[in-house]
Amino acid sequence: MSEPIILEINTLNESYNTQVGPQTVNYREEREGKQESGNLVVENVVSGNEMEDIKEIPEIKKEVNAEPEIVTLDDEIETNEVQPEIKQESVAESYNFDAPSGDFLRSTLGKFDIELSNEVYGFYKEFKYTKISTTATLGTTFPISSSTDLFFKCLSLYFTGKEEHFSVIKMGIQAYFFSNSKTFGIIDGIDFSKLKKSSEEFQKLHEFKELTNAHFTLICSWFNCRIGIFSDGRLSGKYGNWNEKHPIFLIEDNNGFYKPVLSLN
Repeated sequence: MSEPIILEINTLNESYNTQVGPQTVNYREEREGKQESGNLVVENVVSGNEMEDIKEIPEIKKEVNAEPEIVTLDDEIETNEVQPEIKQESVAESYNFDAPSGDFLRSTLGKFDIELSNEVYGFYKEFKYTKISTTATLGTTFPISSSTDLFFKCLSLYFTGKEEHFSVIKMGIQAYFFSNSKTFGIIDGIDFSKLKKSSEEFQKLHEFKELTNAHFTLICSWFNCRIGIFSDGRLSGKYGNWNEKHPIFLIEDNNGFYKPVLSLN
């Protein structure tokens, strides 16, 4: 090999050995997973003889202004909704009581061809109450002379002030019941429109011996009155339309023994 060529090769070797000549580029990236001051640091990358600037990726922080409010069942929640006012009505009801008008008495007695007399007003002077409370208890009662047809004797006293017209009143009510039963509709579970007059049930009702809710209801409907029945010392039954200002007749029922009620406690 000629000397100039050998000299050139040696010169190239020295250049590579001392890294003066062309330099290989090294890329080195290390992740050390460190956090400094809350920032993620990325190591510098060596490219040739120059060092790239360190870049920081800022941490994304979520700002919380205040602790979330926890509402418990004991807390009062403010609302604009208007709450309805709940009113508790009194259990007791009260009704005015007065002697029936002359027009009512004449109209009622006209059904039985009985004349109105002043004795009825003397009977009403015996009453000691002007108000009837549904929670009132039984006071005194008017004595009845005998145990026969006591309920109709009570009606005779309320209409005439005397007992003596009870039989006429009873027969008149029985006649009305017989002729008009088909128009009564359904009373106390009994459909009178389907009730045959020859049936045992109809015959028993027509006798008016054992009085039932149906009897009291149809009597009040025919007379346009209200009947209050006291049992065991308390008002146990109200018959007729108590929303109307119809005359009221209070009667004690002591196991079938009926008496007009004169006073209340």
